[in-house]
Amino acid sequence: MFAIHDQHGLKLRGTLELINKHKKPAPVRLNRNKSFWDEPDPRGTVVAFTQQPSNTPRYLKAEELYKRALKLRVNEPVVHAHQVMSTHVYTVSPDDWLSDAWRWLHLYEIKQLPVLQKGVGIISMLSRRDIERQIFDANWDVEELAAKRVSSIMSPEVITTEPVSSVRRIARVMVDHNQHAMPVIDDRDKLVGVVTRGDILRVLSEEPKLNLWA
Repeated sequence: MFAIHDQHGLKLRGTLELINKHKKPAPVRLNRNKSFWDEPDPRGTVVAFTQQPSNTPRYLKAEELYKRALKLRVNEPVVHAHQVMSTHVYTVSPDDWLSDAWRWLHLYEIKQLPVLQKGVGIISMLSRRDIERQIFDANWDVEELAAKRVSSIMSPEVITTEPVSSVRRIARVMVDHNQHAMPVIDDRDKLVGVVTRGDILRVLSEEPKLNLWA
């Protein structure tokens, strides 16, 4: 299952097919860098989640139900989001200054930041391209950048997925919506991790039995 979140929180939840019928969100991108994970900026927010082992009863039961829902063979190889997602995610709030977000993006050589609203959860993604568009296309100067909040230019929507979703279907959504990273939320709509295109490529290189588009 997937969902679309905006500034008010959860907007739509449904299957891949239902998501594809909805208006495409702005493309988002995320790259990981070692210093980004090991040395977070003290002014930013690092959300660290304890990842449960993939063989816990909770996940095993969810995976079984997931396969049944999609009419997959029980022994068919399926890699789930919780098995590959990053559980340390650097985030910003909609009230953070764009100048700070811009500095963090460059300092840690990343391309996007999940936007979390207190009391709501994930509401958007802010990409480096969002800011660059304002600097180069709208001719913003440093003073204008410092006077704007993240909420002024962040993408209006972001597509998320669940921990049990298969990497195959996540990849399909990423391709269809030009989304370079997929936030993962739990059954309480709380951010628990992020799956990137790099994570999916890593799975393909390490799991020879996994046929992504079968």
